[in-house]
Amino acid sequence: MKTLLLTIALVCTINANAQSEPPGIIWNKDIAASVSSSFNPDSIVKLSDGSILIIGNIFGDSSIIPEITKVSSTGEKIWQKTYPDLSNYYIFSGIVDNNGNIFAVLEGASSSEASYVKLNSSGDFIWKKNVIIENYDTYISRLEALSDNSILMSLDFESEDGSGDESGFSFAKYDTNGNQQWIKTKKYQNIPNSYGAAISAKDGGFFIVGSTAQVDGDEVGYIAKFDAQRNQLWEKEIDINTVNDTYFYDAIVNTNGDLMIAGVYELNNGNENYFVSKISSGGTEVWRKIYSLGLMDITALKLIEFSPNEYTLAFESIGDDSSTRVGYLKKIDNAGNTVWEHSYKNEIFNGLVAFIDVIKTTDNNLLMLTKKYDNSDNVGAKYGLYKMGGSLAVADIKSKSVSIYPNPSSHFINIKLEPNESISKYQLYNLSGQIIEEQKDPSSTISIKKLNSGTYIIKLYIGENIYTEKIIKN
Repeated sequence: MKTLLLTIALVCTINANAQSEPPGIIWNKDIAASVSSSFNPDSIVKLSDGSILIIGNIFGDSSIIPEITKVSSTGEKIWQKTYPDLSNYYIFSGIVDNNGNIFAVLEGASSSEASYVKLNSSGDFIWKKNVIIENYDTYISRLEALSDNSILMSLDFESEDGSGDESGFSFAKYDTNGNQQWIKTKKYQNIPNSYGAAISAKDGGFFIVGSTAQVDGDEVGYIAKFDAQRNQLWEKEIDINTVNDTYFYDAIVNTNGDLMIAGVYELNNGNENYFVSKISSGGTEVWRKIYSLGLMDITALKLIEFSPNEYTLAFESIGDDSSTRVGYLKKIDNAGNTVWEHSYKNEIFNGLVAFIDVIKTTDNNLLMLTKKYDNSDNVGAKYGLYKMGGSLAVADIKSKSVSIYPNPSSHFINIKLEPNESISKYQLYNLSGQIIEEQKDPSSTISIKKLNSGTYIIKLYIGENIYTEKIIKN
């Protein structure tokens, strides 16, 4: 299976409040796959009503079966569909058009067949179409739903013999019935693994974001701009460390029409730095900011324009073993300067959780998708959703059936629950995110006498939900 690191989204102007502090967890839901096998979630697709689609694949003993689950804005399962007729295809890169139709990429587990599928808004199968560029091994890397309900498709191709004698990328427009309207192709000679994904620009043209290989085998970032008639306006490479790889993870078009790219480059000592670059529509690199995680490597990286010209980076780092896998959120301003950065190691990432995707919700919060492991080697049948918002570890539980009083307090706090509810565990954090107290099966009255005066975060585990609230010790 050919895997591209790049995921791209068009960001429209939104009226959202800027994030002044790292967001906390509003709620957490574990969603079970339809069978008790390993489930690999791939991505989240946001729908106009606030609900979401979770796209992924069930891995059985000898088969792969695509599965899509629709979940409400509060994390409740609405429907779940598996597609046994598409067995041994991977499904990924889902999108939804203005009519609610679902499109997703399929890739054969044991072949280079490139295809995509159309489903209705209830997840029912409509059709599957194959796509090929001449006689090359062809891969669909991305789909984008355009405003006229057509589909912008990004494709990569290479010589069938794997020699790399020829490779390149195409981008094409298809109508809602799968008929090709036009296609633009660019070929390379003797450059293996060249690829590029197209994203629609605000002026009607297209950005291409991808990679090409150098003569020495190193990978460098590649970007280009085409006008609405698919004439190339400019192209350039981004090669931060000329003796090692530079590659892109994510790109968006911001409110002003600039191209924002998030990527990683390798250092001479084998470690990695990550970066964000701002590219004008005319191809000028306005700025580039480089960030370091020390000895950790980046395994996932996503960029969101949370509010106009302010950005949230979601990424995962990993060390020498999976137990060091940690997810982060980071806010940067319009010049790439770090406003805040927070590790969710204590709150979410315990060594058996992996970051998969994050989206901005319709109510101006974040929703994070995670993969869960039964142990260090085996992926579980459940995956996690975390809605995140407000200040660090401060959830909006006012609308929930949970209340904490008195708050502020000098001695005790009381937890009011619904009948038949109980707290299985609570955790108390300081504002640096460190756990300072933890207790299983506590009573509904918790002593805070020994705490120093100040502000703390309490996380309550109630049934399948997790609620957090800020408390103040007088």
